[in-house]
Amino acid sequence: MPLIMLTACEEDPLLSFVRESGAYCLLRKPFEANDLIGCIERTLDN
Repeated sequence: MPLIMLTACEEDPLLSFVRESGAYCLLRKPFEANDLIGCIERTLDN
């Protein structure tokens, strides 16, 4: 299942978890709507 991670945290353990989980995208809050749209499009293309 595709995974897109949204977070306000930047702690190393969380970032490591996201990388290991195979997430397609990691967006840090605040983010632009276009960034989210691009992330969704890249995820659906894979």
